[in-house]
Amino acid sequence: MQTPERTAYESAYEDRFERYTRRTDGKAIVGEAMAQIIAADGHKSALDIGAGNGVLADRFRGAFDHLKILVSERKNMRRVLRDDWTRRTAQLRDCDQPFYVDYLINGRHPFSQGHSLCSGDSIEPVFVMAELDRLIVLEEKQALADKLGRFSFDQLIHARAEDVDYSRLDFDCAYMSYAINGIANAALPRVLRNLFGRAGHAPSLYIVTDGDFSPWGETAQRIAAHLGIEWTGGSGRDMERVVLGGGQARLICDLETHIYAPTIEELKDTLSAFFVRARQAYDTQHEEICRIVEDHSINADIDGQMQRVMQVSEQIFDVMPA
Repeated sequence: MQTPERTAYESAYEDRFERYTRRTDGKAIVGEAMAQIIAADGHKSALDIGAGNGVLADRFRGAFDHLKILVSERKNMRRVLRDDWTRRTAQLRDCDQPFYVDYLINGRHPFSQGHSLCSGDSIEPVFVMAELDRLIVLEEKQALADKLGRFSFDQLIHARAEDVDYSRLDFDCAYMSYAINGIANAALPRVLRNLFGRAGHAPSLYIVTDGDFSPWGETAQRIAAHLGIEWTGGSGRDMERVVLGGGQARLICDLETHIYAPTIEELKDTLSAFFVRARQAYDTQHEEICRIVEDHSINADIDGQMQRVMQVSEQIFDVMPA
């Protein structure tokens, strides 16, 4: 049974997290980038560990509706390398020239540019629609798990990441978007070991976290210091924990996203989702925190409306056993 304090915390987190997801383009950008990466790696089923309110998972699943993959049966190639999320380079086997693909998954510019093999023969690239056969979502917080019911995911699990028997689940790959922060240091090695130790199948694992050196990273660290609390985010800290937990990580994608609101005050309120445990101090020290937010944000046009905008670096790492 949950304690009243736990219920109060979850209620506050739910309200503030919902507000944050309405004022960021990060869920859409990261969801589509994750779909590209996972489809390019040939995966057709995924597990979202720490799915939150389901917005990212829904964006991720929806991206497959208009996502195409380059296939060359002639050269036995099905691969789109992960240089960045708007332009891909695929290397055809037995050819020392790369095949360049303009890869925008919004469908306006699906693929372009032919390729001449070293032998002088030319091929017509074949494009197939990417498929996602199964999406499982896992969330610990009851208030957020309740929100997942509004989406038609294939399976919903309400549990802590360290308590799940992953060998009983059917998925090709797993991803965590900021969920690593919710796993205790003592439990993380067990989670990674259980994920990678599935009999006969070691799934790919992707971790999404925020880069340390961005306006948002600097803002978060300044606010945490002002409140007298430890800032537990950032890719440096998260990947250090992965290494200590028995894994190794490789950066495969660095995305610019934004958090925005009409005013500095409203942007400050939006960012409160990341400081819920110190919410009383955060709310009462309004002017001081607004000054920090102002220092690291700018006025910019978002969808035809002037907003106060905070730039975020969101990074995707490929995590493997050490």
